[in-house]
Amino acid sequence: MRIVGFVVAGLGLAVLSACSPPHEAAPASAAAADGWTGTYTGGDLKAVITRQADGYGLTLSVSKADHACAGRVATAADSPATVSPDNTILTASVTDALAGDDGQCTVTLTRQGPGMVAEEGGDCTKFHGETCSFNGTLAPAN
Repeated sequence: MRIVGFVVAGLGLAVLSACSPPHEAAPASAAAADGWTGTYTGGDLKAVITRQADGYGLTLSVSKADHACAGRVATAADSPATVSPDNTILTASVTDALAGDDGQCTVTLTRQGPGMVAEEGGDCTKFHGETCSFNGTLAPAN
């Protein structure tokens, strides 16, 4: 009797799957479609951009090969990076907790072909030292 029940249930599933519309591929996520998410490198710079609920997470680091300087900025979950309405500029502001608003570093990433140009503003020296900067050209990492 159990075998018959299994066969009937299995047959019912087969009928349902035969009558169901074909499975459609899920639409590409906004993160994949927007062109920002990913890892980018160039010169002494490396940027990692992730999609978050309210914007983007950005970690931008600089490290000179001769160890002359190194540094990093990363957005906080409550202060994500934002994108311009035309989707060409991503802006992130990070504040040095010890310096308060006087220690704000702003990084702007502007699309340039498949990559981007990084420019720092404000007081970013606290994050990377005197001999480095977050300025440069980045390309998608392979």
